[in-house]
Amino acid sequence: MLLLADQCEDLVVDGDNGLTPPASVTAGSGAVSPGSIVAVEESPPTAPANGETRGMSVFVLAGIGMMNAVLLLVGTGLGWLGDRQLGTTPALLLIGMALGIGCGAFCTYKQVHHYLSG
Repeated sequence: MLLLADQCEDLVVDGDNGLTPPASVTAGSGAVSPGSIVAVEESPPTAPANGETRGMSVFVLAGIGMMNAVLLLVGTGLGWLGDRQLGTTPALLLIGMALGIGCGAFCTYKQVHHYLSG
């Protein structure tokens, strides 16, 4: 994040916004003059101190559910189309459904693992 030096004195930093201010705001080897540009590092969010993980929002959970529904429908639909073309009913339909469920489970694992690992 880049800020003008004039904005640095107005910068409010608390433990929840992820900004890590330097001990003294300097540019190179000298002090910052008004109007110069200063880089402020953003620290990654940390887990709450009491050891609890941050909960997933309703929108994240709805997104995971929609992703599973779409993957299941796409897999089933492609299997159904393949069966119609090749006359192999219901082999490709079941294979497509299984692939859709498997892809949905994998994507759900990746999303949930992302939130649980921090």
